[in-house]
Amino acid sequence: MFQIIRAIWPGFLDIPNRLPESAGITSDELIAHFVFFCVQFPILLTPPYTLKYFFAFKTLIVPVVSVATVVVMVRKAGGVGDIWNQEYTTSGSARSWIILNNFSSQCGGWATMATNIPDFTRYMHSSRGVYWQALFLPVINLLMSMFGVISTSCAKVVYGEYIWSPLELAAQWDGPGGRCGAFFVGFCWVVAQIGTNLSASVISCSNDLISLFPKHINMR
Repeated sequence: MFQIIRAIWPGFLDIPNRLPESAGITSDELIAHFVFFCVQFPILLTPPYTLKYFFAFKTLIVPVVSVATVVVMVRKAGGVGDIWNQEYTTSGSARSWIILNNFSSQCGGWATMATNIPDFTRYMHSSRGVYWQALFLPVINLLMSMFGVISTSCAKVVYGEYIWSPLELAAQWDGPGGRCGAFFVGFCWVVAQIGTNLSASVISCSNDLISLFPKHINMR
């Protein structure tokens, strides 16, 4: 949301920070967080069985913007950078533990989604629909990881440092064209974050509350 606001109103960056460093957030970031909450809240009130089109939109926009980000960074860097040519700095068991740690990190990121899958499959017309998840989720996760590595490698060439966050990359883009790109990147990840909040937290919690208090809470 921060990138969306600063893309539309560049003067947003000039808002003085009134918060202490110990707060861990600046005044403009807090404003962006509040705006995000205001945008997200009405969507959280939407019944789960009507969210199909929102998730379809999320499934479309995130890969498109991710590919566009990679293409922009590769063009700016004149290639994919040199991260692929780096020599190994660890070996033996230390390297094996790093690999296992990254596997654990990847699995942990999807653990909540996997736990909550029954909260979504109850709305399906056929149990065979879950097979598509088994097919696409690993592939999409692998592709998104590759996009991140490529963009980060290009960032080292363009900006002199490795930047892993797509939002921090977008923060480097200035001018009318750059801010337009930053807007779409910000919009994409706002949609993605709302979708994650819905699937990882809200829908599963709402189903639990409905089961506990059926007389007081329902899907409508």
